[in-house]
Amino acid sequence: MAIKGAVLGDILGSQYEFNRPKNLDWQNIPLIIDDKAKFTDDSVMMLAIKKLWWKIMTWLKQW
Repeated sequence: MAIKGAVLGDILGSQYEFNRPKNLDWQNIPLIIDDKAKFTDDSVMMLAIKKLWWKIMTWLKQW
């Protein structure tokens, strides 16, 4: 569940990564503005690390 939250947060936050407004209201922020939210390299790395961790844990259980 934590991985899903991290990836979702990364996608929703990607629209503010390089052009965050200075007066952004964190209490009343819309989730998605237009089509600016996107899958990022951080999301890809998070999923790759999860996959590697899963393979290592499976291997350790067999060993």
